[in-house]
Parts: sequence; C-alpha cells; structure tokens
Amino acid sequence: MLLVTTPNVEGWRISRVFGLVTGEAVIAGGPIRDKAVAIENFFGGQVSAVTKLASEARELAALSIRQQAHAFGANAIVGCDLDYETVAGFVLVSISGTAVRIESEQGSYEPALPDADGEMAEVRCEKCGLMIPRLEPVCANCAAPRPKAG
Repeated sequence: MLLVTTPNVEGWRISRVFGLVTGEAVIAGGPIRDKAVAIENFFGGQVSAVTKLASEARELAALSIRQQAHAFGANAIVGCDLDYETVAGFVLVSISGTAVRIESEQGSYEPALPDADGEMAEVRCEKCGLMIPRLEPVCANCAAPRPKAG
C-alpha cells in the first residue's frame, strides 16, 4: 500500500476517494529501557531506545491505516500526517491520511494485500530495517535488494 505525504502521486491520477483513515499506536518503554534512556541522555546524542520505540509505534500505526484502506478497496493513502508524543515512558504515534484509488494510463496500482493474519505482506530490509512492500524489489532507503522469502 502506497503511503505519501503529498496530496497526490506524480504520474498517477486519483480515480476514487474513499475518505479518512487513522491509526494510533502506543508503545511502553518499561523500566530497563527507561534506565538505558537515562544513561544515554546523560552522555548526550541520539537516544536509541526511544528511537526504536518510535519506529515500532510508527509501523503499527501505518499497518492500521493500510488495513483500513485495503478494506475500503483503496490502493494508496495520500496526505499522510504523522504525529509523535512521548509521555512518561510511552511513545504515542498517530497517523492519518485519505484512502484513495490511483490509476495511470498503464493501469491500476495494486498494493500488497494482507495475508491470512491480516498482516501486510512486507519484509524488513536486512541492511537498514525499513519495511519493504511486497511489490518493491529494493529498499527505498538504502537500495538493498528485497530479502528472499522463506
């Protein structure tokens, strides 16, 4: 499922608008992560434990809107907006966008479909950890090839 922050997708036209999709995720850090964050904060730099929590929460929220959009019959989500908040060891992520159907002169874009468990058929890049949609042969972040299934 294509997610973009722009109101349209260059080279594609929106043939149908389904409406708003939203997803929220809250991830707890736990006492061990809290201590690791305190130590990293003391020495400065990026707080990897919080970064990992934010990434996990973002992926869960994005999965939620992809599933909603798929249920509508959409193949893309445009105008996506992400909001992050950290409160007392919790990372809250909210994502929203507009579920649409996009098409081009070459035909319709067909996104990855949820598997039997409702999960999107995506794999994690072995090099950088970004999720790679089923239809993409390489990672959009680092251009690493898609890992082989199995």
